[in-house]
Amino acid sequence: MPITIDILKNHPESISTLAQQWLLTIGKWEPDASHEDIKKWLHEWLNESTPMAFVAFDSDHPIGMCSLQFNDGLPSTLMPWLGDLFVFPEYQRRKISVQLMEAAKYQAKLQGFHSLYLFAPDQTIPNYYMRLGWQKMSEDRYNGQVVTVMSCEL
Repeated sequence: MPITIDILKNHPESISTLAQQWLLTIGKWEPDASHEDIKKWLHEWLNESTPMAFVAFDSDHPIGMCSLQFNDGLPSTLMPWLGDLFVFPEYQRRKISVQLMEAAKYQAKLQGFHSLYLFAPDQTIPNYYMRLGWQKMSEDRYNGQVVTVMSCEL
């Protein structure tokens, strides 16, 4: 079966699995976050518009996600933000993250936004996004770490 992308609102039963993988994949940048914290955030994204989350599925198994938020934790007036992007390790290198990003970009454009923003907490990540058309804007700090703020036109 092909990989499908849908909004988290349609799959709340996936929250616990996604929260666990979130902690394993990107939790190092939120060291104080617990499984319950992440589940709470995911419940806040059970919407059809921003803030919301998109989930990638292989059959009925969640294999990745991203969020579309008004703010992703930086002191900024820019919006919306792509955040929380991850794909389970065994599904990486299949362009699933690109499908998730495209879903978020499409939704942001439908909501009348002209740009989308993200921050990359690891200095190796901006090159990946730049290959996909994102532009570096600036650097900032998140949880004491230098992050690269990026944007893309919708």
